[in-house]
Amino acid sequence: MDAEYLLTKFDNELRLKVLTNIWHGKSLTVSTTFWGLMVNILPEYGLYPQVNLAQIQQTLKRRNLITEQQPGLLVLTKAGQISKANYASQHYLPPNQSINLKYDLLAFKNIFLLANQAISELAYHNRHFYPYQIEAKQQWQIKQWLKRYPRERLIKQWQEALHLWLATLPVKDADDFVATLFGHQIPGKLLTDLKQKPTWTLFDKQQWQLAMFADLLVYSVNEQTIIGQLAQLAKRSLLAQSAAKTLELWQAGVSIEAISRARRLKITTIREHLLQGVMLENWAPPAIKKLIPPLEQVKLAACFNKQSDFKHWSFEAYGSANQPALFTYFRLWQLCAFYEERADDRQ
Repeated sequence: MDAEYLLTKFDNELRLKVLTNIWHGKSLTVSTTFWGLMVNILPEYGLYPQVNLAQIQQTLKRRNLITEQQPGLLVLTKAGQISKANYASQHYLPPNQSINLKYDLLAFKNIFLLANQAISELAYHNRHFYPYQIEAKQQWQIKQWLKRYPRERLIKQWQEALHLWLATLPVKDADDFVATLFGHQIPGKLLTDLKQKPTWTLFDKQQWQLAMFADLLVYSVNEQTIIGQLAQLAKRSLLAQSAAKTLELWQAGVSIEAISRARRLKITTIREHLLQGVMLENWAPPAIKKLIPPLEQVKLAACFNKQSDFKHWSFEAYGSANQPALFTYFRLWQLCAFYEERADDRQ
């Protein structure tokens, strides 16, 4: 990874532990999920499991691009702000990869590459080839998936699905993506062999390739193509099973208090489950507000509706530390503002 890429994750400040947990694919706490969502790094969950963030942090500190305001809280220096802008203008920054929250993007990439290789070999009646090396479980899943389709239908539908998606891309992107694919007697180009922007590093090219796979995944799932069917092997939920059960009961109309009694869990735990569900399942503001009592909505609106920067709202303007229920309502109100702003940006 280019060290300067970390600078693009800063929005005034950055919590290193949040970034580490998300990039390395660790268990998500409510706090990590919330701040990852606020600074738009949650969609990168698990995408950089091998990155040594401590080393990158030290590199950027030595270059006076970041400073540690307090333990674990990093801020950009003036030089860092300039470097961030320069990096963004010369390198590839992937678009929002929120599909990664519902489908494991790295797993989809591997699954697609092996399936594409296998189908290419089948087209030439070659059943003996050295397969692309991925996890044994994924290899077995693909083998079982391929058996579901008659050979000719599989080849035809795969080609059609891939061509339809490629037609939606700029010609350069389509040509470069196809050039990296490997199959029967086709080794495929290395990313280093692609002639892209002269300022791009290998990391930029890796980012570009992953963004292409994200685009392919979204298109294939939405259009329900055969590649979209394959993608179901990479489907996942980042919501813990216990939280998912709470969410299911709430959506069935069971009250928070009743869920707490039935599951023998504290009400604070139930509220945390619902908060995680709101964030990881992308609830719409009207659904979120159903979790907030009407009287509390009036109070929250009076406290915060004239403050546009919801990321920096202060809970103390509404409640105190010994009122956990109010803190949950506060977070939910912030999430309403977040999703409303995002909806406005899309219009």
